[in-house]
Amino acid sequence: MEPSEASRMARARMGRRLGGIALAATTALAGVWLGLGVSGPEVAHAVQRGHNGRIVFVSDRTGSYDIYSSLPSGKGVQRLTNDSEIQLDPSWSANHNKIVYAQCCSNGDFDIYTMNADGSGQTRLTTRVGADVEPSYSRSGKIAFSGARNGQYDIFVMNGDGSNLHPITANQADDLEPAWSPNGKRIAFSSTRSGHGDIYTMSPTGKNLTRSTSSAGIDKQPAWSPSGKSIVFSSLREQNPKIYVTSAGRGGKDRRITSGPGPDTDPAWSPDGKHIVYAHGAGGHKGKGFDLYITSPRGGRPHRITDDVKSFEIKPDWARR
Repeated sequence: MEPSEASRMARARMGRRLGGIALAATTALAGVWLGLGVSGPEVAHAVQRGHNGRIVFVSDRTGSYDIYSSLPSGKGVQRLTNDSEIQLDPSWSANHNKIVYAQCCSNGDFDIYTMNADGSGQTRLTTRVGADVEPSYSRSGKIAFSGARNGQYDIFVMNGDGSNLHPITANQADDLEPAWSPNGKRIAFSSTRSGHGDIYTMSPTGKNLTRSTSSAGIDKQPAWSPSGKSIVFSSLREQNPKIYVTSAGRGGKDRRITSGPGPDTDPAWSPDGKHIVYAHGAGGHKGKGFDLYITSPRGGRPHRITDDVKSFEIKPDWARR
């Protein structure tokens, strides 16, 4: 069947987003920030697994954006989706048996899907008009995501089967990139309600709002530490976005943990709390894409776990073993 005009347009829009060098601060699909830079750090020794399991991520290595998983060493790569549509934003369930993700474009928009850890059992959960992206599982199996309704993005929550779908924010600004705390009592998210982009946390009902960052830059892509005490995020405060860690409470001091040329985005914590995986861009203007790297929450020399200078390896999430 030929793709619809809406599907072709949506794919073209996504291609421009993934291939451009501008940062769209108020767009939920601006998870990939491209900068002008040179190649990143060299490959270093593999990270010990401990109770850390597989890393799920998105790659266009075969020409379309599909979901893959690998060991923390970068070995044992498995392709989980094989579809002409675009898959983004994979997130593990707490028991690492399920993956929730966003897919475009059967109706011209992104919708939320789930699948088993091996890629089987792909199931569509949302069908409403408007883009649904950036899903995240809670410990109990609920799903939060950002959805475009009424001209802006808000945070929605639903059960793991798609039932009881309802908004928990209703703001004229964009509320994006929800991430559940390990105990399921808070949701971190990014929002433009301050005029640019900051990290906030709230209860799963949308109440008890706390602002975690207040920089002059653009703070996005929050992810909780396994202890629930810290949040890692990507921030555009310099020429390129870098990875920072801050306290999950109010008014913590932000600590930058990556440096050097090229953008650093999409951070996620290892289950043992000893490592952070993220995407590093080597410079899209030279035909080079993004690879995945692992570093310490204190910073230091990162370890590259994927190595394909022309493809985009982005949006990692890390499961327990």
